[in-house]
Amino acid sequence: MNPVDALLDRLDAAARDATPALLTLALIVIGTVPLRLPEFATIIPSFALIAVYFWTLYRADLMPAPAVFGLGVFQDILGGGPLGVGAFVLLAVHGAVLTQRRVLMRRPFAVGWFGFVGVALAGFVLNWLAMTVLSLTLFDPLAASMQYVMTVALYPPVAAMFVALQRAWLRGA
Repeated sequence: MNPVDALLDRLDAAARDATPALLTLALIVIGTVPLRLPEFATIIPSFALIAVYFWTLYRADLMPAPAVFGLGVFQDILGGGPLGVGAFVLLAVHGAVLTQRRVLMRRPFAVGWFGFVGVALAGFVLNWLAMTVLSLTLFDPLAASMQYVMTVALYPPVAAMFVALQRAWLRGA
């Protein structure tokens, strides 16, 4: 193999390996774009939580803890919240999924979605508690609940998109 082909192969492998983190990064940006719709900010789903759960469950090798931490810090900076809360929540989700991978990975989709329901609930409660304690203000639990419901409801179509991407693009990784 000539050096140019070897370099292209390495670049291709690096792009495939970075795809889950870069896709999560793009979803974080999409989730923070102001749409100027009344009350939409209170129900915007946590795309980062969906992505971290999915990729940690099905391709943990491509969603390591340092990447999750960086994505969480980026989300905190972009969202204007207390620095570290998003990173802490995403790392907690990452850790929880890693401990349950064997139970959830080779089961039907409904079992994985049910696992997401529980992990997302824990993540939202953790986020709500951290935000309330750090700001010394009681945040509206209804808004967090609506955001949770939207996140759980959007998990299946987002996961379907990830599955299609994994089959088409990440197969060679």
